[in-house]
Amino acid sequence: MVDNSRLTDFTINRIKDLRLKNKLSQEQLSLKAELDPKYINKLENGRYKIRLETLSKILDALQVDYLDFFELPKISENNIVNELLSKLAILSEEEQILKVKAILQLLK
Repeated sequence: MVDNSRLTDFTINRIKDLRLKNKLSQEQLSLKAELDPKYINKLENGRYKIRLETLSKILDALQVDYLDFFELPKISENNIVNELLSKLAILSEEEQILKVKAILQLLK
């Protein structure tokens, strides 16, 4: 079984860092992300585990994409390439492989 605690800790700490960088309170970010007003507080204090759908809402509220959130280097200044990489980053490894194979097949 995979231990997700490091990823969970990274995700929560990164949300907190970005929240503080944007000078938002926990409640302000919760409301901006259309979540329960106490959600971010409970998340940062380890009472909630984050779901992908909720992370997407928080990232939208912070105006951050997945590449920036996970601090992945952008290999291109082309927005369409970065959008593709962001979409691939949220897929499982198996889905990523299938999608990349399909793209490569189209390029032949």
